[in-house]
Amino acid sequence: MNKYMIPNNDYKQKIIYNLKAIVIHGGKSEQGHYFSFIKDNVDNYWYKFNDEHVMKYDNNKVKIEAFGNNDNNNIYHEMKAYLLFY
Repeated sequence: MNKYMIPNNDYKQKIIYNLKAIVIHGGKSEQGHYFSFIKDNVDNYWYKFNDEHVMKYDNNKVKIEAFGNNDNNNIYHEMKAYLLFY
């Protein structure tokens, strides 16, 4: 695990994780839809995998779509990050 950790001033190890993929659930618990964002290590871009559609996604919009914001009128307010991969 040392390659994922860096020392800090308190001589304790600080763990560094890099988010690699997000599974999103949109809808209600009784029904909904799942899709994923996966980050490519080569070009450092996020890709959205939604059924048979795969597309390069704006890195700045991934956070909003995965975790929403405080605006209840936002189209993403029912979408939630369901599973994170580091």
